[in-house]
Amino acid sequence: MTLHHGQARFTVAKEARPFEVQTDKLHVRALGTVFDIYKKAADNISVSVQEHAVAAWVEADNITQDSKVQVNTGQQLIYPMGGKLQPPSATDLTQVSAWQQRRLFINDRPLSELIAELGRYRVGRIFLADAQLKNLHVTGVFSLDKPDEVLARVRKILSLQETRLGSWWVLLHH
Repeated sequence: MTLHHGQARFTVAKEARPFEVQTDKLHVRALGTVFDIYKKAADNISVSVQEHAVAAWVEADNITQDSKVQVNTGQQLIYPMGGKLQPPSATDLTQVSAWQQRRLFINDRPLSELIAELGRYRVGRIFLADAQLKNLHVTGVFSLDKPDEVLARVRKILSLQETRLGSWWVLLHH
């Protein structure tokens, strides 16, 4: 299976035929498990394991067992596009699976990340007027059912203005 973009959760029973997901050059093989893969547009790919384990590797001519990384329950693997696999690290499974309950956890992350995530759940585009806004940090648990309400609350808290062009385009600025 190939994941071109977005996020998906897979629940895979252990069987003789391997179940593999490919995203760009990253391959993930289920070892009887529940796991998420999230491919951000031009950023990175994350693999988070809720149950059991997966094996992950980057496509290359000479794949050896040593080049595969095992990701276990409660761990997340990050693959920066075009880079090297990062070692798996512990992750908060509640945060990782929040998207399935249409919630978003953001903990001291740039406003640009929140805007990018809201953009996945909203028709149209949201723009930040300058780099200074992109680097403002935000923390919160946000409902993804009404992204425009989240945007309005964040705008109010950060004392930002908005300019709209119809219902599709929103520009946030000071």
